[in-house]
Amino acid sequence: MIRADALLAIAPDDPLLDEARLRAGLVERLGWDAAALRIEGRFPGGNANVCFALHHKGRDYVLRRPPAGKLPPKAHDMGREFRVLRQIHPGFPLAPEPVHFCDDLSVLGVPFLLMDRRRGEVIRDAHAADLAADPQRNGGISRMMIDTLVRFHAIDPTGMIADQLGRPENFIRRQWDNWNGRRKAQGMNGPGITMIADWLDANLPPEGPATVVHNDFKLDNLMVDASDWTCPVALLDWDLCTVGDPLLDLGILLTYWVDPQDPESWRLGASMPTWVGGFLTRREAAQRYAEHSGRGLDTLLWYVVFGNFRVVVALSQIYERYQRTGQGPAHFALMGERIEIIQDKCRHLIAAGF
Repeated sequence: MIRADALLAIAPDDPLLDEARLRAGLVERLGWDAAALRIEGRFPGGNANVCFALHHKGRDYVLRRPPAGKLPPKAHDMGREFRVLRQIHPGFPLAPEPVHFCDDLSVLGVPFLLMDRRRGEVIRDAHAADLAADPQRNGGISRMMIDTLVRFHAIDPTGMIADQLGRPENFIRRQWDNWNGRRKAQGMNGPGITMIADWLDANLPPEGPATVVHNDFKLDNLMVDASDWTCPVALLDWDLCTVGDPLLDLGILLTYWVDPQDPESWRLGASMPTWVGGFLTRREAAQRYAEHSGRGLDTLLWYVVFGNFRVVVALSQIYERYQRTGQGPAHFALMGERIEIIQDKCRHLIAAGF
């Protein structure tokens, strides 16, 4: 099991972080003391943006930057993520405090941001055995996830809209057009994915009142207290945050939520080992959200299928980049298999419900 505070060593020739240039850049822009700055390592995990741990004069920071290779337009926008955190953090302390944004490409070759570092545990598949040993705690983790999402959706979206960080009008239509367009651009036109896309297009739901939307809300984007896994200390990965339909967040969360009776293949890369026992089922989690938020769930199946569709498209883009560059963690090699499994899952959900 890899702990959340376990860091990978940075190779001297790491193409994602030139330590000498970074050190000089932070000294120049923030007035930091070069002798007091420690670049401690790279965080493991994640399929997209890359994070490094820094320390300076008693305070810990996270440096967050885009991955290597050609990126989709408007993806991995560090400047936008910095502005999102600046809007969200004051009223929602689980959002890390933003510290600095740098768009000077002479430092790292890409824009990057600095934010405060939180300490805790990030629960992933590797924690399955620990979770299986305490089913009662798993129920608490389930309730914590749903209740955190309800609190997040209670944030007033006015500041986000004023800062042009979200346009609630036609949100779902634009989300669908964007992800379906990315599918077509990838050349993903096989009969399986096309059937899923046709169903989503034909069943596009009406939109309700808008809230702030995280757009990637799931267990491994929640950091929990290392001594109490039912207590969150941070919500991570803010680059997709916007304003729109809150059921999108619930659908994304349930995309990764695997019940014990689901096909075992669904567990591959699910990142949330909710099948081990004690967790709420998907239906129970959805019902808790409905009861605590007051929102209806008549169209929730669409959001769950769409969440899985998004994963297929995103993984296909990452997998193509991995095959082209050879850069990325070892688990990227399994993405081809996972893409096929999730397409089968989508067809099952359409036929049987979530």
